[in-house]
Amino acid sequence: MSFEKFLQRLDKVANLVQDSELLSNDSFGLQKEHGIKTSAEFIKDKAELEKAGRLLKIGILGRVNAGKSSFLNALIFNGESILPKAATPMTPALSVLEYAKTPSLSVEFYSDEDLSRIETLAKEFESKLESKIDTKINELKGRALSKDKEIDKSELKDKAKKSALQELKESQESIYACYEQYQQISQSKVSASEREANKEFQGSLSEIQTKLKDYVGSSGKFMPFTKSITLRLDNEFLKDVQIIDTPGLNDPVPSRSARTNEILRECDAALVLSPAGQFMDQNDMNLARKLAGSVARIFFVASQVDTEFFGSEKTNNGGILNAVFESIQNTLERLKNTNLQAADMENDVSQRVSKEKIIISS
Repeated sequence: MSFEKFLQRLDKVANLVQDSELLSNDSFGLQKEHGIKTSAEFIKDKAELEKAGRLLKIGILGRVNAGKSSFLNALIFNGESILPKAATPMTPALSVLEYAKTPSLSVEFYSDEDLSRIETLAKEFESKLESKIDTKINELKGRALSKDKEIDKSELKDKAKKSALQELKESQESIYACYEQYQQISQSKVSASEREANKEFQGSLSEIQTKLKDYVGSSGKFMPFTKSITLRLDNEFLKDVQIIDTPGLNDPVPSRSARTNEILRECDAALVLSPAGQFMDQNDMNLARKLAGSVARIFFVASQVDTEFFGSEKTNNGGILNAVFESIQNTLERLKNTNLQAADMENDVSQRVSKEKIIISS
């Protein structure tokens, strides 16, 4: 979306609030509550930021499959799939998006120390897995014997491994990520010299889009070694904004975890994406608690809201889109406040999260 179109849309929204007969008596309150600004007001705020000589830094966080890539593609690239989804849910790279007249891509690969750490944690997971498999085999044998069933040893081990892997994946999430990544590293034939020769790339947006797949695509040859990416694009939206798409705060690789926390401390705000169907679960609350120590403003983004447009929400609101949308928004807002009250959070943290209105995304 061009900057001019963005300003036009701002004015349309502001005028809609001001001109609506239903809302005219409270237009100022609505504008203030939801931060609705005219293009002139936005340009003024933008000029003040430029005068201060700094970028507005926004951190993007979210659990697995929260829809971060889709959200950023919609926000920055008008829905075009420029940013691919993480190659696997467990191994996303730290990505920084910023403005440059000449589009380019810079990649930081894992150091030898990082790779050694990944291998150590992968071996630790393998040890836990073998132990868990043995336990599961004994459990399955006991059940089979109690029912006088014949035991197929091959089938028994497959079932035991599948069950053990699923349990450990949930309880040992951080080191499972290393285990999964180490499998890919072990199978790769990419040399250190080849990685060194592919740390920088410059080209058109379409060329960069294609090149990105080498680093974060599911079959990208450099994907297992990619620690972080800095994407510089000639995009008006990014002129005064830096977007940091993080792999989360439970990163088992110390150097990347430290870099993520360092960047987040510099952020003016953090957007936490949470799917509307499972909005603000315990993982999200823990994330908000951790963020509170470093980020001044924390916003929750209810992603994939379109998946809630059916069923009881549709029936109870007569199938009227605006009414369904408003009902969902109110439901999520209540859920947010309920979860904040139930969570064991410091009062100032709870207030900082609760005062910010939920952002809706689909």
